[in-house]
Amino acid sequence: MRASYIHNKSLIRLNSKQCCYYTTVARSLNSSSEDAPGSAKTQISAPAFNPWLVTGFTDAEGSFMVSFTKSSESRHGFRIRAIFQIQLHKKDLELLKTIQAFFKGIGHISSSKEVVSFRARSLDDLQVIIAHFDKFPLKTKKQADFELFKRVVNKLSLKEHLSLKGFKEIVSIRASMNLGLTYALNKAFPEVSPVPRPTVKDEKVINPDWLAGFVTGEGCFFINISTSASNKIGFQVFFLFALTQHTRDKSLLEAIKDYLDCGAVKESSSRMNVLTLKVVKFKDISEKIVPFFNQYKILGVKSEDFNSWCQAIELVKDKNHLTSKGLEEIRQIKFGMNTGRPVSP
Repeated sequence: MRASYIHNKSLIRLNSKQCCYYTTVARSLNSSSEDAPGSAKTQISAPAFNPWLVTGFTDAEGSFMVSFTKSSESRHGFRIRAIFQIQLHKKDLELLKTIQAFFKGIGHISSSKEVVSFRARSLDDLQVIIAHFDKFPLKTKKQADFELFKRVVNKLSLKEHLSLKGFKEIVSIRASMNLGLTYALNKAFPEVSPVPRPTVKDEKVINPDWLAGFVTGEGCFFINISTSASNKIGFQVFFLFALTQHTRDKSLLEAIKDYLDCGAVKESSSRMNVLTLKVVKFKDISEKIVPFFNQYKILGVKSEDFNSWCQAIELVKDKNHLTSKGLEEIRQIKFGMNTGRPVSP
């Protein structure tokens, strides 16, 4: 399927300081939101983006977890808690606040060193989370973890975990989620077997807002400058858009490739069970990738990397990379992107 945006000539390149995911109206949320432990509640902007974008970002960065904490007060020796979490680098705190606002201000945000986390764990809050993903389902194999997570939340709501039978049923569900049971749980319940993991239907229809959210979490925009004997200035500039996933989501990467009508999905030469969709042709990058993400906005700090990437692409289109001044400008753009981008105070 070739997306219609490719032929839209009216798309305008983003300004690097443009804010694309906030409205101008702020509201105070009666939640336990916090910038850091012990801090006061803050004003959070009401988000104005498509719900599919949130699902796409969760497919990339979200986690559905069931934790077991040793507790002498629990009749079975463990306290069970279902937790939905999105964890990011602290430079994306504002993005995390916006996602919390999207979910009606539930949960809380905490910080630890370089990491900020949004967590929802009360049963009432988790019903808001579940309602969203029931309506706007995940597209990666993470959907299976969500379905299992939903079963656990239902059992906790019905207080089934208070009986030994119900408790062991939750342990069996937990055994099929994420990385399986911990050593402590395996030792405590050696007789428990994992429940069958739900089958996730391969999703072939890509929603553009979902893709923008997914790339916000998993996508990368690179500039490579290498020596070139055939170029008068001695250097050549290359651009790369990359999207990496586990091999279990190969069909999804192939669907994204077909949707964008460019790139190739290849196995990683250095990492096991890893596939990457790469777009390297300049024509594809300038005529398909750039227009797409100008229309369907990337969020957070990665939007700044995308904007810088676009600036360098414009310089190449104008052939400025063939001059020493232009090449140095591209080099400075490259050094200020991704891990080289300074964190705002």
